[in-house]
Amino acid sequence: MLPSSHGSWLIVHMIIIEFELSTKMMELGKEMVKHCGGLPLAIVVLGGLLANKHRMGEWEMVSRNISYYLNKKGKASHGGVPVSDILALSYQDLPYHLKACFLYLSHLPEDYFICAEKLVQMWMAEGIVSSSVPPAQVGEMRVEETMLDVGMSYLSELVQRCMVQIELNGFNRRIRVCRLHDLMRDLCLLKTQEENFLKVVRVEAFDNQQLKWENSASSSSSSPLTTIRRLVVYYLGDHDDENNIRREYVDLHELSNHDQLRSCKFYSFGNNLKSSNWEQIISLLKGFKLLRILDVERMDIKGENGMLPRDIGNLFHLRYLNIKDSNITSVPSSIGNLRFLQTLDLRTYANLEIPNVLWRLEQLRHLYLPERIELTGTSKLRLDGLSKLETLEAFDTKYCDVRYFPKLTNLRKVEVGWVAPVDLAVILKSPTSSTIQTSRLEEISERKKSKAF
Repeated sequence: MLPSSHGSWLIVHMIIIEFELSTKMMELGKEMVKHCGGLPLAIVVLGGLLANKHRMGEWEMVSRNISYYLNKKGKASHGGVPVSDILALSYQDLPYHLKACFLYLSHLPEDYFICAEKLVQMWMAEGIVSSSVPPAQVGEMRVEETMLDVGMSYLSELVQRCMVQIELNGFNRRIRVCRLHDLMRDLCLLKTQEENFLKVVRVEAFDNQQLKWENSASSSSSSPLTTIRRLVVYYLGDHDDENNIRREYVDLHELSNHDQLRSCKFYSFGNNLKSSNWEQIISLLKGFKLLRILDVERMDIKGENGMLPRDIGNLFHLRYLNIKDSNITSVPSSIGNLRFLQTLDLRTYANLEIPNVLWRLEQLRHLYLPERIELTGTSKLRLDGLSKLETLEAFDTKYCDVRYFPKLTNLRKVEVGWVAPVDLAVILKSPTSSTIQTSRLEEISERKKSKAF
């Protein structure tokens, strides 16, 4: 049952309860909420829109915009403004940087939850989140706000505007994952197409040096693949169902010279990728010289385990690299050339061979190691060059040299795998031990298998 006008206003009032409303604002708010037609999403989004406006003049502006939609499209006789128009108003009201954050969500498949940290790290890699953040004053301490902090505040603002749905972490009540409502996703795809912000391609196969893809309403832009800057590939695998969808083919040699591409993401939806297809993808990557984001999470290469190509070290502008939950088994030593890399997620489900070059990644802020590592030499992994590192997951002294842990002075979050008692003593006696116990290190997550912590 749809809420009444009074019930609709109560929902809006609950969203904006943080500040006191004048009588005139309440009267105007009740008039505006009538145009939502009792539709829950429209009511909630209107509440999020009004929650950021504390002055009567701002509310009057929102009311005029609603009236504009009514008069422009002749909808006054139909009982209200369609929910799509309310959503469009909420998008138009966003500041420039939040519009970019919102549009970036268009890469998500329908009903897909994304880790909030991962989303923010991709914003960082794109330059949407600025690194020039002045220190904040907390009591007598000056605490430097990181890019991750800023990005999470951007996401929180989208949440406050009721444009993004979230689930919270039960431990610390932080945003854990987020998603878009179906209708909000439709708006996001529409605006993405208008702005030529991103291209979603539904790929069936990589056949005979051609990329076979569906040209349907699900593609978020009509622009040629070779002109876009952000490419998202939905890999559907081989299937025979035509569904009256027109197929198009792109010459892989043409796409391989795409030197404007900044971001490349793959969603495989559980479909195995043929090893020959993986080789073709690797060949494509060589031409993406300005690539900042490469995400092949959950990529499962059929027939044999995959390897990251040595040429990945030539993608000098790469800032985000994710091979999580893939069956990639080897990382080349050329990864040490990626001096601008900010986030490196190596949490594969297979044993991963890692060369001892991670210490060269001077800009690295977030490092996620796999549970099982195969060292390429006799020495454990050095981490001493990672002075900007904030997140370190699966720190295990079987694979990582504990002597360099005290040099990670910017750490804020650590997840420990296995630590020998003698190594634990080194950590606790190091100059950073006081940092670990105070606010500079916000969280130590212990794995259940660890008996040392």
